[in-house]
Parts: sequence; structure tokens; C-alpha cells
Amino acid sequence: MSLVGAYLFPNYSAVTTEADGRFGQKVYCRYLDVNRKEIKPAVESVVFPEFTVYCCRRSRAHYMSITTIKDEKINQTVPVTDRTVDDPKYTLSLCVKPMYGKEPKFVLFAEYIEHYKLQGVQHFYIYVKDVDKYTEKLVKHYVKSGEAEVIYFRDKQDRPEIEWHLVGTQDCIHRSRHHSKYTIYADMDERILPTDTSTTLSAYTAKIMPEKSNIGMIRFITQYVLKNGTDPTVYEGEKTLKEHLPTLVYRKTASPAPIGYTAKCIIDPKKVFLMWVHHVAIYFPGYKGYEVPKNEGIIRHYRDIMMGDWYKHYLPGVEKFGPLTETDYPPTLMKQLYENVKTKLDSVYKHDQ
Repeated sequence: MSLVGAYLFPNYSAVTTEADGRFGQKVYCRYLDVNRKEIKPAVESVVFPEFTVYCCRRSRAHYMSITTIKDEKINQTVPVTDRTVDDPKYTLSLCVKPMYGKEPKFVLFAEYIEHYKLQGVQHFYIYVKDVDKYTEKLVKHYVKSGEAEVIYFRDKQDRPEIEWHLVGTQDCIHRSRHHSKYTIYADMDERILPTDTSTTLSAYTAKIMPEKSNIGMIRFITQYVLKNGTDPTVYEGEKTLKEHLPTLVYRKTASPAPIGYTAKCIIDPKKVFLMWVHHVAIYFPGYKGYEVPKNEGIIRHYRDIMMGDWYKHYLPGVEKFGPLTETDYPPTLMKQLYENVKTKLDSVYKHDQ
């Protein structure tokens, strides 16, 4: 069973796996010491929720594994990440939806990271299924700078690429718990913004979440910005940005979607048991969500209308939300975002031009 991570908490351990279709299956938690010698006995558990196995904690375990038979040979182990101390290093982090496909996405990715840095995000958990070498160079740059960590999934192509989304979603709950106070779930083409541009998403979250102690999630309304151009294959300085930077180039905007429609969330990882793509599926007891009013925050979703024939299948429904208008990414932020993206891409690709 292919594994992603193992996490030690005060009262339990959790192991995440890439294995699909194992929900409810009986498995065994296996523990190994610093020398990878097994600490017996194995502990019976089940896969619940999908891609997750909860296990008893063993403080001496430095590595863990999951097997379907109690005494079968252990073929893969993952190091145990210590999350026993509830003292988050970061206030706000971002779980990056798993990258897949070999199309270059370096401009989109740089804008994504730099936008959220302007919004106060301090750390990025980057999940990668497939990525082209050109974009991977940028990913590695962010990791080297200490702003991000990257988690690579295995190469085997055993399911549609989009179905890897939930693998990263489930792992990131555990990876961020006790490591970041709050965590954003947003796709690479989504830019969450507070309406009041004099503040940041981090400041807004830190204000709203503690107001009611039972709030475990805040969720934002989507507003599509229609992207109808192609992405560049190489970086050519300002020419590339002026022709392809989404927040600069695309303005045709749909009316805000209904509450919950392809919405995205910021969560407190301590209060969420199971996260889905657009909502929290299960909270820990006593917690609930908060719907952010559109006059307080919005998602500018720069949707590629050609991808998957989105303009045929979904645009007619989106047009029913209300009239299309021309809107801009906040001008007070655009100049700084542009400069930050340019500086980053200049630095990473300066020898490739």
C-alpha cells in the first residue's frame, strides 16, 4: 500500500496513503524504531476516512507502515512527523492542490504563490503528481527558500489525474495540524481576497475565526473570471507577463456564484476531521462552518474556459448567476503582485532567456 505520510499526535497517530478504493478495509499499523527494526505487535485498524488510517501512538516509532496482513513483509515505510506539540509555527498556510499534467504552468504558479504571500500566507504545502521540468524548477526554488515543502506522489498512472486531488486534501489536514493555525484550500487558478484591500486574508481570518470558538471553517463565494488564452511555454520577461499574467490580462467576470458553488475554504486543522474539495465533510464534535458574505471576501477564479470544454458544459449555467461585467484585480495590489512575480521569475529563469 503506497504511503504519503505519518503523523504523531498526543493521543493517536495517523498514516495517509495513496491507495484508492480501500475505504473501510481492515489493515494493520506497523511501527519501526530509528534503525527500522519493527516494534511489535502490529495494531489492527481500518481505512477511514478515504486515504487515512488512524493508529495507536507509539512514542518510540520513528517510521510507520500499513499492511493488509498482520505479519506480511514491510515493503515501504514513511518517517513519523512529530505533531505532538500544539504550538503552530505558522499562522496561515496553504494546501496546494496536487499538480498534474505536463503543461507548463510556471506563470500561473508564480502568481498563485505571490498573491497568497501578499495575503499573509507564510508556508505552502505543495503536492505534485506530475509537473513539467520547467515549472518544477520554480517549485524547487520555493522549497529551497524555505517557504514551501513539496510532497511527490508516485509515478504510476492508475486513475484519472483529478482523482489525486483528495489524496492531497486528506494528507494536508494532518500535515498542517499543530504546524499551522489556519490552512487555506485553494486551486492554482483561485485568488481569495478580502473585500477590504487595506487588510489581508491572514488578518481577516485571525479576526473572524476566534470570534466564535465553535467555528472550524470559513468558506468563500466564487466569482469566475474567464480565461480564454493559452499559457506560455517559456519565460521571456515582461513580454510573457503582459500577455499571460492572469490577474493583469483577464477581466471578463461572472456574477458571484450561489453559496457553496465550487466554494473554497480556510480551516482550523484541529477542528476538521474530514475535508472535501469544496466543503468540510466532518467536523470534530462541537464545530461548524461560517459562510463569508460576498461584501467581506470573494474568490477571483481565473477559469480556463477551454480546459475540458468548460465553456460548453458549465459557462451557460454560470451565466444564469447574473450579467457578465469587466472587473479588475485590486489596483492597490496589482503593481506589487506584478513586481513580485517578475522578480521571482527573473531570478529562477534568468539563465534560460
